[in-house]
Amino acid sequence: MSRDTEEIQKIILSRWNEAEKRSNELEAKTYDGIFGKPPEWVIERVLTEFRKHRDRVLFDWGYNHDMAILWLDRFSNIGSDENDDWDYPAEYPCGEKLGIEPFIESMSYLSYLKWCVSLGPEEGLKKLSGETTSLGYKRKQQNRDFANKNAIQVHEEREKEWDRWQREAESIVKRYPHLKGKRKKSDIARIVIKNLNLRDTVQTVRKRIKHNW
Repeated sequence: MSRDTEEIQKIILSRWNEAEKRSNELEAKTYDGIFGKPPEWVIERVLTEFRKHRDRVLFDWGYNHDMAILWLDRFSNIGSDENDDWDYPAEYPCGEKLGIEPFIESMSYLSYLKWCVSLGPEEGLKKLSGETTSLGYKRKQQNRDFANKNAIQVHEEREKEWDRWQREAESIVKRYPHLKGKRKKSDIARIVIKNLNLRDTVQTVRKRIKHNW
């Protein structure tokens, strides 16, 4: 075995161990849809899917626990009279543009699993085993219909907002020429946030500002 191969294996093993440790720490908590581990009667195949979607939400997209729970609650009420008036975000907390399909897939799955667990072993297993999948399919269709209705409008509105940031950034550079360097984008982003009274992070604003000057 070559030295390079050994190093690669060490890296892979280290990452595997870190992921396992992280999962164990999360699952030591009480199950609430995000933290914790579903009860023992939930089959292994479902646990694997749960971990995949949970890790995507927390670690790939950067949601904290409270925000993830909020989205699960919102998805659980889609199509009901209790549903609040809310829109899909334009991007994930990590700053990446939101993908509607994976967002729906993960939030729907986690929300549906939480609901099944709340039914208890007998009814919950029936839902998860596919004996009564129509409700799950219906919920997924409701989620997708809601997304298609709102996603385009949300992204269009967000793009208008990004254009406003860009215009403000260009105006700032004209007034303060010493900020023209690419390394000054964070400084410009902070001024944009202050001038426009934004709630967005420096990272998000910086990413959307194009260096056109």
